[in-house]
Amino acid sequence: MKQIAAGVLGLLFAVSVNAGWLLLDSPVTTNLYAICHVDADELFVAGAKGVILHYDGDEWIIMDTPVESSLKSISMLNSEEGWAVGVEGAILRYEDGTWHEFPSESEGRMYNAVSVISSNEVYFLSYDFLQGTKLEQWTGEEIVTLETFAGNHTELIVESEDDIWIAGAQQIYHFDGTDWDGNTWHIPSVNLHIFGICLNANGYPIVTGTRLPNWDLDLIYEYIPEVGWTERWQGYEKRVVKPVVHKTRGFAIGARGRIVEHTIFGWQEITSLTTWQINDIVMPDMSRAWAVTDLGQILQYQEASIEVIMNDSVFAGMDPFELNIRVFNPGNPYSNIMTLVILEAYGHFWFWPSWTDTFDCEFIDLIQDHDETMSILSFTWPSSAGSGQSSFWGALLDPDNNILCYDIETFMWTD
Repeated sequence: MKQIAAGVLGLLFAVSVNAGWLLLDSPVTTNLYAICHVDADELFVAGAKGVILHYDGDEWIIMDTPVESSLKSISMLNSEEGWAVGVEGAILRYEDGTWHEFPSESEGRMYNAVSVISSNEVYFLSYDFLQGTKLEQWTGEEIVTLETFAGNHTELIVESEDDIWIAGAQQIYHFDGTDWDGNTWHIPSVNLHIFGICLNANGYPIVTGTRLPNWDLDLIYEYIPEVGWTERWQGYEKRVVKPVVHKTRGFAIGARGRIVEHTIFGWQEITSLTTWQINDIVMPDMSRAWAVTDLGQILQYQEASIEVIMNDSVFAGMDPFELNIRVFNPGNPYSNIMTLVILEAYGHFWFWPSWTDTFDCEFIDLIQDHDETMSILSFTWPSSAGSGQSSFWGALLDPDNNILCYDIETFMWTD
């Protein structure tokens, strides 16, 4: 008798192949500087001339704002509460469905970053020539200064009140709840002007920048415990402005449309759909990302994937069962019809290109519509197939039964 444990089958698997970026229709042509996400399907974007856009999962909407200043950063607590900041001391607060200009005594400062942790805990990073960089916090009642730094630091990451990162110019600072440390995070092997910072899956920094004094080499460095700073990638001609990493996947973006992709195999530059500077990027999960550029362009990354979900939690003997199959194809299909196969392996990560003798199931054709297709397959367990926990894997096959993969250079399915 075959029996599947209930804990195994919440989401049976999600196996992915390389995918590409899409250039979306945008309601504006002004420069877009910042993007944040509430969840994978809801985003907010800020840009020049006080522009703020909202994406609700279906369309981009231009929101009313009370300023004409360029907005450099935006951060949302949820759909109903958030903050945006920019040049000329601009601070905007979103509540009750409206953006309000927040009173500021720092009209001459450039606000480079904002990070919302809770309604009563919001962090701001700003700069002016005389006072340098200032880290401030909204406490729920007032904005107070927490720390000042020499030079212009533009990047802010707030994981919690005891875990704050600031970067820019040639320096990185970290606050551990007690002290600010700028020595540990100095990169000794190169004089690097830092443009962007993110944290890897273990909470250590990855930075992008360019080599000084000639500004001639663009670099990505990652901090590895017990090793120190390690160079991960280098390139010429186009600045790498900002990185983002979600577990083992990520991107670094920059001038003239540069996109450098991070996978388990390292960092590699890929073909871009734009030649304009990409200013900011967010990655809600490993398979999706959004980026914004000069002149109002919006880019979306959706990894092609196959997803299988069981309809019940336990099956035994000859019990029939169903699999919900979701196939997402963001680019051009290899052909009008592709075949989905579901393969079973007992406790092993086997990936078989054809059917086995021990698992009886059926084919189904999925018509690719450049979006997604949901289908249902019905199966019956073969009683002689064995027992224990099982896992399912899937692949897309062309009419000649070739396994297909997705080419991120051509945005096409290939065998």
